[in-house]
Amino acid sequence: MGCVESKTTKSKSKSLPKCYNRDSVKETTPIEIIVDKQTSSARTKEVTDISKLQGKQRIIRELKHLTEDAPSNMRMDPSFDGSNLKEWIVDMDGAVETIYNGEKFKLKIIFNENYPSKAPTITFIPGHVPMHPHIYSNGHMCLEILYEGYRPEMTIVYICNCIMLMLDCNTKKEWPYNDSWYLRMNISHPNHGMWAWEEYY
Repeated sequence: MGCVESKTTKSKSKSLPKCYNRDSVKETTPIEIIVDKQTSSARTKEVTDISKLQGKQRIIRELKHLTEDAPSNMRMDPSFDGSNLKEWIVDMDGAVETIYNGEKFKLKIIFNENYPSKAPTITFIPGHVPMHPHIYSNGHMCLEILYEGYRPEMTIVYICNCIMLMLDCNTKKEWPYNDSWYLRMNISHPNHGMWAWEEYY
């Protein structure tokens, strides 16, 4: 398991003597095409604005969920003042009766413009990273729900609980076998690599 390395052709068309709408195959004047493009651009912007508003509303609901209903060993870091809703720091405590009992960790959660359609970026903050065979020492995690396995209905609390479960099930503190190689690759963003998944609990 780990991060591993991994044509379209354009059909040529003859130049047309006039401007045509290829879908309806009717003659169209250049000014009509310009107006159509402007209308399409305006609609795209409207959809984008609505999507951003919905994303912000979802983040606010997620924040309320985390502050009111999260497990006692998971909380917003005191440094969070609400000025930047798109970047969180979540404090996590190692669970009792696990090899991480008494240890404290910090997660950084960054929401992108397409959230919740696209997964947020979640990593441990260097210096606050649990030693685990599926967590690299720079804080990147090999956990499927952070990448291809993510679904928009997954809440932040749910994802954090899955991360805690990954820690709870571990019985040996060690870094991934290819940790030094991964660090040498200098992968700044976990989504820039390809991950291979394997069951571990």
